[in-house]
Amino acid sequence: FDMGQIMAQVAIVGGGITGAAAACRLARAGCSVAVFDMGRTVGGRASSRIDRATGLQFDHGLQVIPTPSNPQAAEVVREWQAQGIITQWQGRTGVLDAAGQFTPTSQVGSSSPNSAQQHGTFFSTLLTSQAPLYVAVPSNGTLVSQYLASCPAIKVHSSMRVTRAVLSSGQQGQAAAWQLHGVAGGSKAEEVLGSYKAVVLTDHLAGMPGRPGHVALDTAQLPSAHQPALDSLTSQLANLQRTPQFCLMLGFEQQGEPLLPFDAAAGAADSDLAWVCVDSAKPGRTTGSAGLQTLVAITSPTFASGLLFDGPGPHDAAAPLPPQTPEYLASRMQAVWGMVQAQLTAARGGKPLPTPKHMALHRWGSAFTTPSLGVPCLHAAVGGSSITLAGDFCLGAGIENALLSGMSAADRVLAGL
Repeated sequence: FDMGQIMAQVAIVGGGITGAAAACRLARAGCSVAVFDMGRTVGGRASSRIDRATGLQFDHGLQVIPTPSNPQAAEVVREWQAQGIITQWQGRTGVLDAAGQFTPTSQVGSSSPNSAQQHGTFFSTLLTSQAPLYVAVPSNGTLVSQYLASCPAIKVHSSMRVTRAVLSSGQQGQAAAWQLHGVAGGSKAEEVLGSYKAVVLTDHLAGMPGRPGHVALDTAQLPSAHQPALDSLTSQLANLQRTPQFCLMLGFEQQGEPLLPFDAAAGAADSDLAWVCVDSAKPGRTTGSAGLQTLVAITSPTFASGLLFDGPGPHDAAAPLPPQTPEYLASRMQAVWGMVQAQLTAARGGKPLPTPKHMALHRWGSAFTTPSLGVPCLHAAVGGSSITLAGDFCLGAGIENALLSGMSAADRVLAGL
């Protein structure tokens, strides 16, 4: 691209890994970029939970950053490492089956029965790869904010839910532009967020009416001939199915022996656990004011699906999820804890985990999807502007695919400027 004269206004809706990758690539090409995210901070699933009372922190979304196989994604990871955003983690990792048998990563190969685990998460990379693993410091929740801060000036708008994108016809020969509307956190009043030549939506829910994060695309001011291009984009999301998970966050008093006989393990195909990790074993982690060891356990989608709804099934797999209220989470806590205790008791040679001093639960209801679309991103040029959908729902779950999708979306935007 000729980067010299590009000064287009571009909006990124969603401040996760994909949104940050797109924003940085566009900003470095000379675009004026604004990132809008519903959360209090950017990060998406690359986030961390901090308990205000104790100071305990948990990586409850993204767990580790594997060494990418794609050269472009690998270059981003090398950049993060050079800037001190991430550091290598030489933890004891492997695979844990339902019987509590742990197989170190060095012994897991393509012929191993434990290599069959495909929960559609970030974790399956651990099963066959012995390449270095990384974590962000001081927590994975700082990865995206540090990444964005390392790029040219990008305006970040947190606690902002984008509700509509209205494509207005250009005036006096100018190209059409997307006028974004949104609602700030704690407010009910919709406001105009600005006009942009290109918009990149980085959450599949943005294209699905009735779901949280949906962004309505309004092209009423343009000829109807433009509508099929937009309908084609959103229709490709219709077959995506959510793969839910629950994340249990535990704090234990320091023991005279290791909490687990490993630092992290991906669940084998027969396990109700997708991932378990002694989170406080990662570099740079704090143990809070109480000095507790922290453990993160993430359920398999199959196990989580049985806890999503209240009452006996069957339930519509595509139905809206119940609100994630404290009461909702409390009613599922013991079921998750019981499963985790049973599997880790087996891993500890029959010795149960001690009673936790801290316990919290988070639901990732629709964060992961299957099947992947099999393309880096979805893009449509409309009236001289463009709309792009990107995320790891395009190429498949994982940080490498999230990076590649974001960079591909940026390249499609730049090609149309």
